[in-house]
Amino acid sequence: MALAWCATVNRLGLPGWLPLVTVALVTAFSTLLSGGHWPRFVLASVVGTFSVLCGNLARWPISHRIVATYARGIAGELAVVALVTLVVATVSLSAGFAVRRLSVSNPRLRRAIWISFSGTLMVPLIALALTPTLVAQRIARNNRLASVRFEALNRAVEETRSETGNTDRICDGTFLKSHYAGPSFSESEWHLITGSYVIEDDYLFGIRCPDETGTFTIVARPARDSGDGTHEFCTDETGVVGCRLEWSDSRNKRCLPCT
Repeated sequence: MALAWCATVNRLGLPGWLPLVTVALVTAFSTLLSGGHWPRFVLASVVGTFSVLCGNLARWPISHRIVATYARGIAGELAVVALVTLVVATVSLSAGFAVRRLSVSNPRLRRAIWISFSGTLMVPLIALALTPTLVAQRIARNNRLASVRFEALNRAVEETRSETGNTDRICDGTFLKSHYAGPSFSESEWHLITGSYVIEDDYLFGIRCPDETGTFTIVARPARDSGDGTHEFCTDETGVVGCRLEWSDSRNKRCLPCT
């Protein structure tokens, strides 16, 4: 079950607390059905989670950029394993203690708990089976939204340049926002998108402000190397849309045509 959740969460970018809900439910149901032997289930949960996490890291390396930044090398990955194991142990203990004094003797109620217990175990397995289809749909959705956002952002930059005749104004997030007509960015993102990157729908969007020669770049690319999207968009002061950025001797970066 934990292995299924690890693979699904990693590939679909689901929130990390989702498996913890399953852990809490499984521990609670096991405790109610254990007849007073709940500590065994808590210990099994901790040991099983630790083993599965080690196997998961071997099969699916940490791919989230933020997590990977703090989990470089074996020591970093072991720290992640230790932290997650501690969290799971805490959740298991809390769920076990919360229901340990409850007694379920009614046959119908026990049957209902067994059904709920079995259903909880099946959910991650079903999610794992559906993961390839869900990943494909998620990537297609992210690609589509990224294309729309990038085109709208590019138009906003062009309209800002045409209206003001000054390329420096494209780094005024408030002014740029007034010309933008696409999927929304938050107010704080408009202050970050010029000179940095923001993340929306698993894509990074950023505008490199003009230098002394007036050169600038606009870029949109998946937040992770794989799993979030398959397209990369870029453009510069020429207005030609390309597919990737490359370092240049004459300028920091230039946008290369799609091939």
